[in-house]
Amino acid sequence: MTAVREDEYLSFTMRSMVNASLQQGKDVIDFTIGNPDLPMPPSMLETLAEEIKRPDNHRYPEGESRGIRAFREAAALMYARRYNVSLDPDLELIGLIGSKEGARYLSLALIKPGDVVILCNPGYPTYEPCAALTGADIYFAPLLEENGYIPDLAQIPEDVLLRTKLMIVNYPNNPVGAMADVSFYTRLVELARRYRFIVCNDNAYGELYYEDPPASILSVQGALECAVELTSLSKTYNICGWRIGMLAGHADTVAKVLDLKQYTDAGMFTPFQKAAASAMLLEDDYLEWLRNVYRARRDVLVNGLREVGFSAAAPQAGMFVWAKPPYTGSSWDISRMLLDKCSIACNPGSGYGSHGEGFLRFSLCVTEERIREAISRMKQIKDDAYVESDYLPVR
Repeated sequence: MTAVREDEYLSFTMRSMVNASLQQGKDVIDFTIGNPDLPMPPSMLETLAEEIKRPDNHRYPEGESRGIRAFREAAALMYARRYNVSLDPDLELIGLIGSKEGARYLSLALIKPGDVVILCNPGYPTYEPCAALTGADIYFAPLLEENGYIPDLAQIPEDVLLRTKLMIVNYPNNPVGAMADVSFYTRLVELARRYRFIVCNDNAYGELYYEDPPASILSVQGALECAVELTSLSKTYNICGWRIGMLAGHADTVAKVLDLKQYTDAGMFTPFQKAAASAMLLEDDYLEWLRNVYRARRDVLVNGLREVGFSAAAPQAGMFVWAKPPYTGSSWDISRMLLDKCSIACNPGSGYGSHGEGFLRFSLCVTEERIREAISRMKQIKDDAYVESDYLPVR
């Protein structure tokens, strides 16, 4: 069995485990990564095909690290239409080579050794190492099921708040699928203004919702004085490989990130930016189709997991199902057991932090047919077939 390393990035570890099983000839159903299997909008592909033929689009991009103006203007229009937020495309928006780099640049731009960064637990695994590499002290705010996976801001000690320079939240949330409402963002912005820190919401899944659309933290009064938002087009338009994202909000923070970024890259490939700009100006028919596909997959997976004994809530948004398994052992043990006995790959909850222990995360980037096959495989194993000594604790 592939060795598991706790110091590796979770997706890298899981990919290694899945690849080892595939090399053994196993038919693995892979729920590990939010890597969309669906097509991009046709008009977006048409724009890319046209723009990639133009020689001038293969030079350094106009706007370089900031992003071309057409991309920034389209992003500002998207924010105005979607969230009723008015942004200056020259001061309050920059493009990113995927939103993941935004977490790194924010830490570098805002943090010095001994400052505090507040993160949520469980949380997206990128945030912690980005903060730790700056020498920050990290305070973890628990996301608990009984609180709807929203951090209890009143429980953060004042001595922590007085040293805080950055707090990162992530709604709609990965891994748990929860959404935050305007009242939470309002309290969070008030706290950030009172203690003079920057708050960032990672809004990578803002268009993948199944009931009411989520809010943006930037829509709260006073947010542009202390808040930024990361946004990614990877999951919205099924273009993870393009690496297209943006940072929007507090102008001084955006400028600080740009000051760093201009020394490390020259911006996104121009045809990608132009195609992304065209997509952000689209009507909502494509996005409604996308939500319907994921909603159907969500319902098949949640109902199937419940049939085999999981406790699984239907996520309000995003592309992940967060579920408590009916088996004994740690989340790593159970994840490896499912891969070994059923050729089903899913992520252990503890990979997202200590408060994720006892859960598994399943991606919805799997067809309904394969989801049903996975449920069928799980029905064939029983709790007494799981021998805990076969699955040693993570070392």
